[in-house]
Amino acid sequence: MMKKLSIILIAMVLFTNPLICQEKADTSMFITVNGVIVDGNGEALTGVTILEEGTANGTVTDINGSFSLTITKDAKLTISYVGFTTVSIDLKGFQNIRFNISDSLIQFCCTNHSPGHCAETMDEMEECTDKYACTFN
Repeated sequence: MMKKLSIILIAMVLFTNPLICQEKADTSMFITVNGVIVDGNGEALTGVTILEEGTANGTVTDINGSFSLTITKDAKLTISYVGFTTVSIDLKGFQNIRFNISDSLIQFCCTNHSPGHCAETMDEMEECTDKYACTFN
């Protein structure tokens, strides 16, 4: 009886270990995107729907227009709000965004400083990097 129990325990250890390793490896395939959605006047929008394109994975913005969503690394986001055109954006690996829903303006924001340091173009990103030592994810 002890021999059977030992064999069962060894088998359980051998077969569950690869599953644990697989689970840890899969976490590198995901990123958490943090952002703020605003209107044309820069006012935060509450209740904007943000979805990982092609999935049911999503969230809505809070009272400050903020959201946080964990998505697959290369996923696109679909942003929709009543009265505005639904927009699909490719984040290109960036994790911090400020999105003006009225004119589809995307800003990539510093990850190591205040959210006020944001850039819309590569030139602006370089300027923020030089001036504020920003890093962009």
